[in-house]
Amino acid sequence: MRVGILGFLLALALGSSPRLISAQSCAGPNEFSNDALGYLMTMATSMYWSHIRTREAQGIPAALESEVTVVTDSAVCATAASAYATAERDTALTGGRQPQPGDSTLGVVVYVFRVKDRYVVVDEQNAAGEFSIAWVFDLTFATPLKRLAL
Repeated sequence: MRVGILGFLLALALGSSPRLISAQSCAGPNEFSNDALGYLMTMATSMYWSHIRTREAQGIPAALESEVTVVTDSAVCATAASAYATAERDTALTGGRQPQPGDSTLGVVVYVFRVKDRYVVVDEQNAAGEFSIAWVFDLTFATPLKRLAL
């Protein structure tokens, strides 16, 4: 993660890492997060053939209702936001995505959902048309598994 020189110097002065100074966090609950949670809940728990095919294509695991949750832990959110921004800026992962105005704010505030053994991370401000871009990650955030639109 890139941090400006001033951020780095401030981190040194405060005795902390630059990563801890970043403003990354989980977004609060709102209509968007409720809609996204409802979509993920439907996809993960549905037994309809079309939903099963969709969730398989999107990298969303089958799960019980109790296994689909909104994450609010600040440490998980910071890791998720950083992983999201890194994945979204990777031209190989995104199929040749070109830098865009506003890329510096990618992943600053994200919605994080846990679906069984995966995290779905969404930056509502990073959109493709009417859809917000989401990434599906493993539980360590080491591997971006799928890019999708919610």
